[in-house]
Amino acid sequence: MGDIGEMNPLNPDDVSKAIASSTTLLVKLIDRIKDRETAALAAELQSTYFTIRQELIRLQSENANLALDKRNLDTQLFNLKQSHVNETTELRAEISRLKAQPSPRQADELEQGTIAVLKFLFDAAQDVSGRQIARQFNMHPSVLDHYIDKLLEKRLIEQATVGGTGADCSFRIESKGRDYIIKSGLFDPNQRTPTPRRAPDDPHRLGMI
Repeated sequence: MGDIGEMNPLNPDDVSKAIASSTTLLVKLIDRIKDRETAALAAELQSTYFTIRQELIRLQSENANLALDKRNLDTQLFNLKQSHVNETTELRAEISRLKAQPSPRQADELEQGTIAVLKFLFDAAQDVSGRQIARQFNMHPSVLDHYIDKLLEKRLIEQATVGGTGADCSFRIESKGRDYIIKSGLFDPNQRTPTPRRAPDDPHRLGMI
């Protein structure tokens, strides 16, 4: 052996082996590093895939709920439309029914001839025979009976005598009839009260024939 300070010269074969060994170790180290990066990337991709899958499931669930809500809304809208159609039909029927019925005012309205007879009795302020009324308006007895019947039916006048025909009976105005004349604006306070024309005496009644 030589002194400690002396160094043996390197064998070229040993140097080659050392370089080869180092290279092998370096390749293995690089492969391990690559494997770790790949594993980390794979783990990241797997985590991202799981997150995306969960989001997809959530969106599918929301879509299903929205579809269900839409069906419910469609059903409610159909029911509302049907209800509107039914209500519209009922309202139109009610309007037609109301139009067909006379209003309370129309029901209380009298024919012009009936009003004229009532006004005549109002102005007379006394019992008047049917014959006097017919002569006052030059009216056919049957037409007079029609007007008298209407006035009696509505309790605007009353029959003062019992029995006989309309021409022979006497009539007087009722309080309801006076109220009708005044509220209808048919009363003129400046108008003079007419005196009913007296019917001529019946020769048969006087025994002249």
